[in-house]
Amino acid sequence: MRLSEILTLRWSYVDEERSCLNLPDSKTGAQSIQLNGPALRVFHAIPRSSGNAFVIAGQKEGAHPVNSEQPWRHFRALAELEDVPLHDLRYSFASLGAEGGIGLPLIGGLRGHTRASTTARYAHLAADPLKQADELIGYRSMP
Repeated sequence: MRLSEILTLRWSYVDEERSCLNLPDSKTGAQSIQLNGPALRVFHAIPRSSGNAFVIAGQKEGAHPVNSEQPWRHFRALAELEDVPLHDLRYSFASLGAEGGIGLPLIGGLRGHTRASTTARYAHLAADPLKQADELIGYRSMP
């Protein structure tokens, strides 16, 4: 997710039954974001603040956070990560998918990209899975 989507995420957008987030508005319009098992566990662990509709409560009652730097520094310290920009998580998510052989159209869909050219920057990471697929097909085609 994009930082603005995280900061303004409301509990009403979380659909645990379907394992997804339904964002009415994002950079690319309305979007449904799939939640995997680890992500669902994170949502289950977040305490709900009464009187606050936001998943991450801001300092003012009923508001969302407006600055992510201080909490992000705290999370990085807990994870023993020195200087990792928050946006790197989006990049890492896509990179892991490409390295794991997931096709770029699927990665783009998971990231909310509307144009293939946006996802194409990860193509260089998919070289090893392409080689693996080629080897698999080659050996299967042999008598």
